[in-house]
Amino acid sequence: ALALQAKQILRYLSLYTSPNTHLIGEACALFILGAVLPELDDAKTWRLAGLRILDTEIEATHSSPSACMSSAIVRSALFARTECRLVAGTSG
Repeated sequence: ALALQAKQILRYLSLYTSPNTHLIGEACALFILGAVLPELDDAKTWRLAGLRILDTEIEATHSSPSACMSSAIVRSALFARTECRLVAGTSG
């Protein structure tokens, strides 16, 4: 059931929501599912997609003109990315 949810999340990412907090949550979910279920075929894809989305959102939000709203989102995404990388045992 969790594998089906991860596939659904990856297929239907919230790319057109603002301020993209849904997308950041989806990225975290993908990473976590990939990390805790490494035996599944798509686990690596989910982990990498989660980190890629977080990196992209941090960059996109950081350059956004709406600094007040963006700073909270950037902090959330940075925190999530840091936690994901700690779980994965990588730096960055």
